[in-house]
Amino acid sequence: MGPPSGGLCFVERKARRAGCAFKVALLMFCRERGLPHPGFLMLDTPLLTYREPLHSAAGPLSADEQAIKSTFLKDYFFAHLSSLGALGQIIVVENVDLPSRIAEMIAAAMFGKVPRPR
Repeated sequence: MGPPSGGLCFVERKARRAGCAFKVALLMFCRERGLPHPGFLMLDTPLLTYREPLHSAAGPLSADEQAIKSTFLKDYFFAHLSSLGALGQIIVVENVDLPSRIAEMIAAAMFGKVPRPR
């Protein structure tokens, strides 16, 4: 059975976060041990759980989405990635706004229908 209309099921969201964590850990592991690594990561919507309920066809947030949204996970996620800059380049394709203190520390590009000031 596929995901519900307009969103990912609970297990797929957990797998997405686990896959992201594994990729980041692998970069760290290889760099710390002098092992080969391409030196960049491409993370596609690792914070998908943070979809906006008012602008989503998937409807209101589920209980697990609401629990995660009420934490500072997004802030810690981007802060951790920004601390890894010396290990390689990390490209994150995401649908959330960066925390303001992180946006000042990194190079970010916004793509969308409506132009937004940087």
